[in-house]
Amino acid sequence: MPLKTIGDLVARALAAGLDPATPAVAVARATRPDESVVAAPVAELPARLSAEAPSGPVLVLIGHVLAERASESVADWLGGKRVSG
Repeated sequence: MPLKTIGDLVARALAAGLDPATPAVAVARATRPDESVVAAPVAELPARLSAEAPSGPVLVLIGHVLAERASESVADWLGGKRVSG
C-alpha cells in the first residue's frame, strides 16, 4: 500500500534527483462519492498523507502534469463519470 511505502519511495526518488517541488497527488477511494485528494509537492506528500490518514485504497501520482489538475477529483478527470463498486 502506498501509505506504508510512500516515505521510502519519495526518499529514494529525491536521492536519485527528483525535484522536491515536483507536484504529487494521492487519491483515496478514487471515483467514489467519498473520494479524497491530497495534493502537495512530492517532498511534502508523506507528511501530508500521515496527517490526513486517508482510509481505503490510495493511488499516488507524481509529475508536473498534475500541477494544473491537482484540485480536481478523479471523476472530473474522467469527464464527470463515477465508477460504482
